[in-house]
Amino acid sequence: GRDLARQIARLFLGERLPAVDGKLDVTGLFAPVKIRRDAHGVVYIEAQNDEDAWFGLGFCHGQDRAGQLEIYLRICRGTLSAVAGADALPVDRLSRRIGFLRAARAQFAVADQDTQKQFWAYCRGLNAALGTHKRAHEHTILRTAPTPWEPADVQALCVLLCFALA
Repeated sequence: GRDLARQIARLFLGERLPAVDGKLDVTGLFAPVKIRRDAHGVVYIEAQNDEDAWFGLGFCHGQDRAGQLEIYLRICRGTLSAVAGADALPVDRLSRRIGFLRAARAQFAVADQDTQKQFWAYCRGLNAALGTHKRAHEHTILRTAPTPWEPADVQALCVLLCFALA
């Protein structure tokens, strides 16, 4: 019963597990990065520089949380209804009125150079993971390709979370 259901789900949705063994050749790094996961799935990243460490973190998030991040990205940009339908229009309107992305772009523009490098590296890693052949189940269900991330999107997610915490 349960195994058959898993096989059917994999047939329609594809297998969506992070690569946890072996070696991956990924473009965008300055030096080799080693990523390992403990028995609980907690990620440990060994990098020779900060930018590659942020790239590694973005890559792991892209493998582990692509569907969740797609939803957050679309909420921040006010484009959720494009994949979720008319029921999501109020969310898009609220997001655009508040201006999560507009505020994030303004904040990113005045961020210090180190912060900007971190955000760019994180996005390069996230986009590298999103560009692999394995798509999140949410992308399959919504019949959409992953949306590439930009540094302002990372800041917009921070703005959204601050808004939600209030």
